[in-house]
Amino acid sequence: MSTFKDQLKADAAVFLNLGEFADEIDIDGKKITGLIEPVAIGGGNRSYSYPTHDREYTEEIMLYVSRADFTFIPPVGHTLKINKKAYVIVAPPSDLEGILEIRLGGNSNP
Repeated sequence: MSTFKDQLKADAAVFLNLGEFADEIDIDGKKITGLIEPVAIGGGNRSYSYPTHDREYTEEIMLYVSRADFTFIPPVGHTLKINKKAYVIVAPPSDLEGILEIRLGGNSNP
């Protein structure tokens, strides 16, 4: 009998499959299979900031990638270049049984 965690790991292969939900994403010059999901931050073109940063962001995304594709879990404040656009990690990444969930902030007009 498989455990819940075993099932989550098996499901990761479905979500991070190019034929299902995932896309090829350029992260810091490396092609990685993953998902990018925009996060609504309110109506209009409002900006927001996080208490740990002195920056404001006009957009936010969630990035989902395989934990195996990263040699380390990047910390809050670390910048990732995603599809040639700079984003800053604004919350501690979560390891969801093999899938990293990373919340990032960026600016529409850098």
